[in-house]
Amino acid sequence: MGSSLRAHRRRIARKRNRDYQRLNPGPRPRPARRAAIQHAGSQRTARKAAPRGARATRAAPSGKTRLGRRRVAVIAGAAFLTLAAAASQLAIPPLLTSKVRAKLQQIATVRSLSISCGFPAVRALWGDLDNVQVHLGNVDAQRLTNGGAAENSGSGDAKSSLSSMASGVADATVQADQVTLQRPVAQNLDLRKTGQHLRLSVVLEPAAIAPVLASSLGLPAGTAVQLTAAQSDLVLLISSPEFGGTIRLRLLAGNGTVEGQIQPTPEMAAQMGLPAGISPLPQPVLHSKAITISQLTATRHGSHLNLTATGQLTH
Repeated sequence: MGSSLRAHRRRIARKRNRDYQRLNPGPRPRPARRAAIQHAGSQRTARKAAPRGARATRAAPSGKTRLGRRRVAVIAGAAFLTLAAAASQLAIPPLLTSKVRAKLQQIATVRSLSISCGFPAVRALWGDLDNVQVHLGNVDAQRLTNGGAAENSGSGDAKSSLSSMASGVADATVQADQVTLQRPVAQNLDLRKTGQHLRLSVVLEPAAIAPVLASSLGLPAGTAVQLTAAQSDLVLLISSPEFGGTIRLRLLAGNGTVEGQIQPTPEMAAQMGLPAGISPLPQPVLHSKAITISQLTATRHGSHLNLTATGQLTH
């Protein structure tokens, strides 16, 4: 009974399908699931059959992928900068030391030279140095002042280069065993720089440096000059018949420079219209826009004079 009923229903269904096909010619609609499966299969078949260049492009990277790539780029850039900085810390100080040594050798014999740079060392290329230690043997003062034969030696360029570099050094010590100007005029020079503050100590040879001072002051030939110290002041004794005896020229620090105050003989005082025992006001004898002198003291030890000066760089 049941089987005959199912057979009857199938006959009715086939009859309905034939009637539907007769009234609606064309492909029959498939169920949704079977249509989706068949569509996916056709897509896979098309991709396999298509040439490699004609296949669909990959999807754009997601946000996490882009963020990962950025992190890799940042890490790579930081690593490159770190390596470059480390290389400059190792390479720049020796190069700069060689350059400074070449400049110093134009005016002196170099016994030792040490230069330390802060971080990053590239600042040193613009003269920004942490510490410089220099020990010189003999310093040729004539070359240092760019006089005489030094004009053709390039020492003037060396002097200007070293001066401009000194302004950028935080701390420096310059020692020299001897300073000569045709003959030794000083020894045991010790110059220290801390920030903008300067301190100089040097042992002078009075007999050798006195004629140099007389020439720089424009004194007439044949004038006897002697350098000594009195009450911590550096004193130049000048003797000439034109002055009617010996006058004393006190060299002292004042108004940011080295000044000279004349203590005239009675005959010179009368010629100048000064009362006896009165000295004219000090006058500048050393002009420098780069340095101000705050203190100048001298003490005598045997045949030598110990000179100490302190000052400040103005720029």
